[in-house]
Parts: sequence; C-alpha cells; structure tokens
Amino acid sequence: MNGRLPARTRRDQHARPVGPYGDQPEVAIADLEKILVWGRRSGEFRDFDTRTMAIAIRGAIDAIPAQISK
Repeated sequence: MNGRLPARTRRDQHARPVGPYGDQPEVAIADLEKILVWGRRSGEFRDFDTRTMAIAIRGAIDAIPAQISK
C-alpha cells in the first residue's frame, strides 16, 4: 500500500454489532419507546404511535455509521 487508508473498507459479514445494544435491536427499540412514552405523558410530545416512531429513530441512528464512512 501507499501508506494511505482506503476510502472504504469492507465490513466483515460475521462481525458482531458494536455499541451499547450490540445484537439486541429489540432492547434498543423498547428503550426508545420508554423515552417516547415518558415524553407523551409529560406533555412534551403529542399523540403518535410510539413503536413506529422508535423504529424510525433507531433506523436513523443505525444509518449514521454508513453515511459517515462514505
């Protein structure tokens, strides 16, 4: 190599996910749901489906590393 890092590296397909939730996506979604329910009860948020919103938020969070690595 020429001493430079490649712009993109291929991710090992068998690598375990990293982060506080690792391979526990359901726990991550459930924790977000708890936050959203609290926000609705406290009046910070209006009425919405907490499960759908938690999945959308988690999807956005999970997409960040791929966008940063481009």
